[in-house]
Amino acid sequence: MNLYDITEAYLALDSLEPSADIQYYLDGINDELESKLESITHVIKNYESDIEALRTEEKRLAEKRRVLENKNKYLKEYMYSNIKALNKDKVKAGVFDLKIQKNTESIKIINPELITEDYLRIKTDIDKSKIKKALKEGLEVEGAELIQTEGLRIK
Repeated sequence: MNLYDITEAYLALDSLEPSADIQYYLDGINDELESKLESITHVIKNYESDIEALRTEEKRLAEKRRVLENKNKYLKEYMYSNIKALNKDKVKAGVFDLKIQKNTESIKIINPELITEDYLRIKTDIDKSKIKKALKEGLEVEGAELIQTEGLRIK
C-alpha cells in the first residue's frame, strides 16, 4: 500500500463504530503507516545530506572558478601592457590575432552625491518585519494579514 491508500483506509475505518475487528485492522494499518513514514523519512534525510554536499561542492567550484577568472584577467592585462609597451595595436601569436582596440563607452561615477534625482532609480521594498510588528501590536495594515502556517519537522 502507498501512503495515500493507507491514509484513505485509516480515515474510512476511523469513522466506523469501534469493534475488535476494526481495532485489529486499524493497528495493522497504523503499523504499515509508521513503516511507510519511516521509509519516506529516510529518503528525506538522504536528500538533505545530498543537498548539503552539493552546497559545499558549489562553494568549492565557485572558489575554483574565481581563482581561474583572476588568473585569466592577470594574463590578459599582462599581454595588454606588454603589447602597449611595444607601441603595437596588432600582434600575430601563432594561430591567434591579438588586437588592442577601444571598448564601448562606459560611465565612471566620480561623486555619486552630485548626481541629481533625474538620474536616480528609486527601488521600493515592502518592510515585512515592520508590518508583522504592527499587526502583532493590533494595528490594521491594509493589504496585509498575519498568518500562521504549519510545516513538518523531523527529529
